[in-house]
Amino acid sequence: MTLYRGDDTDAFGNSFITINLTTTLDVTISRAVFQCENIKKVFENPIFPLSIELTATETKQLQSKNQCYLAVWDSEGKKRTCEGTLEFETQSGVVG
Repeated sequence: MTLYRGDDTDAFGNSFITINLTTTLDVTISRAVFQCENIKKVFENPIFPLSIELTATETKQLQSKNQCYLAVWDSEGKKRTCEGTLEFETQSGVVG
């Protein structure tokens, strides 16, 4: 699926990103932050799998090539950045 800047990622029932976080530890995740370039989505007490959708306003902010990261916080407020990145490309919007 091609993502055009200016489109909503959940249009017509589509879904953009689903993140499954697995760990061998029995932990509580109190907060998660998904950051993709200058777009930041904050989730308090997230439930995984976590669905990420971007609005038309947000996709307009994306670059041609994008890198996204996820960080999570434990019940004591300590942060851990998840390993790996999500990389994807977007196309310029074609219909105004």
